[in-house]
Amino acid sequence: MPTDTVFRDMQKALKKPQEVKRLHLANCQEGLPVKRFDELTNLEELTIRKCPQLNLDTLAHYTGGLSKLDHLALEDSDYKYLPANIDTLANLQTLSLRSNKLRRLPDSIVLLDNIEELDLHANNYLSLVLPGTMEQLSALPKLRTLDMGFSQIESIPSTISSLTNLQTLDLSGNLLKNLPPSLSELKELRTLNISRNINLPMDSTFRFLADLPKLKKLKVRSCELTELPQNVGQLQQLQHLDLKGNILKSLPSSIGNLGELRHLNLGYGVLNERMNQIPKLPSSMGNLTELRWLNLAALAFSPRFPGWRQRDGVASSIKAGQKPHCGYSFMDR
Repeated sequence: MPTDTVFRDMQKALKKPQEVKRLHLANCQEGLPVKRFDELTNLEELTIRKCPQLNLDTLAHYTGGLSKLDHLALEDSDYKYLPANIDTLANLQTLSLRSNKLRRLPDSIVLLDNIEELDLHANNYLSLVLPGTMEQLSALPKLRTLDMGFSQIESIPSTISSLTNLQTLDLSGNLLKNLPPSLSELKELRTLNISRNINLPMDSTFRFLADLPKLKKLKVRSCELTELPQNVGQLQQLQHLDLKGNILKSLPSSIGNLGELRHLNLGYGVLNERMNQIPKLPSSMGNLTELRWLNLAALAFSPRFPGWRQRDGVASSIKAGQKPHCGYSFMDR
């Protein structure tokens, strides 16, 4: 049996416990033999979904001795609390708790000092204790990726600046009215997702994002933007800019200052999502010499490309005034 095989049945896994490295369980019955997890001595990845009856204290006890377990996902199960003995899983690098009803994180989570990726996506109640949660997360020295999307968050504590090693931050689908200026102190941040935050003031947001020296990827999907602030041109380190699903009427000329940009998404997403309405792209986009991928799918108008043409899906520099078909376009100069 291949070493990367995913076991999806606990009984089958227990027949070959030494071969089990990845175990994915879903819709568990109450009879799940949790006390036999310690037999899976080579287990590296454990995913449990839609198992609300599972006793997490018992699970932590019988997986705590699994020295190779570095990925744990407890998802879609309406869990309200994590066990206090979560710290027995000392070698965890990835912990996914998405789509639960967590009221808080246990104090012992600060002892999981190998955690690099933490997924708290769709845990609405955590927004009520976010300052305390942020203080706990600041104690995780290796935390690189944090997902707090779709959690009804209205504001981010200024103490987010204490997550000094953070490289990827997802705040999409919240109720944000602003971002704290202290976010600009996350000097290691490379990817930021602020999509589906329709009340977020983009002018001030882009102003301090310019102070993030390593920010390469920015997602601002479906924020009901009618215009992009001129100061987007200050994000000169950006390589990936995703503006999908907005209602933009135009692009500012300053977008031509994004000399490192390789990927620009102006298209639309799911059915009935709003579409950008850009009749003409600024001539300054001719300065984007590193651009390799441009999505113009389903724009409300067929834009003109000053100095560009499209042939077999490839947009390349030629005479002004050409009007390629709106669709997925790729540039490779």
